[in-house]
Amino acid sequence: MKANKRLSGPGNTNLNVVGKFKCMLETKDKFSVQDIYVVKGLSKPLLGRPAIQALGKTKWTYTIALGLDAKPFSLSTPRRVPLPLMDKVKAELTRMEKLGVISKVDEPTEWCAGMVVVPKSNGDVRICIDFTKLNESVKRENYPLPAVEESLVRCKFFVLAN
Repeated sequence: MKANKRLSGPGNTNLNVVGKFKCMLETKDKFSVQDIYVVKGLSKPLLGRPAIQALGKTKWTYTIALGLDAKPFSLSTPRRVPLPLMDKVKAELTRMEKLGVISKVDEPTEWCAGMVVVPKSNGDVRICIDFTKLNESVKRENYPLPAVEESLVRCKFFVLAN
């Protein structure tokens, strides 16, 4: 199909979009119909934000395995949130909790990482967490993701009626 959408790559360079097609993408417990854009001269396929968001949240829980030598880390003093940003930080944390990205912890915990608030150019705030100490203790797993080309080959094509 003809594509009227402008796509850009690194450095905001325009990508040469040749066309698009509809494709059903699926994971173990979700599926989503997405527009797949065909780009001339693209060396590696890209999965866009809409597809990632549609397929990203699953119903299963995931446990991060820690090494046997892991020692809990906790900040003795939390980083301060600037007072002018406090309301925006509370609003962003509430939004993230409603989305299921984070959850409240109402009991003592051995692990505690520092939160850093970064103001965005549009006036919103970005919540960042320093997981450096935790990451030192995480066991690395080997789950190579299939190439996008491989996933597209398995893609189920269909035509939507206009």
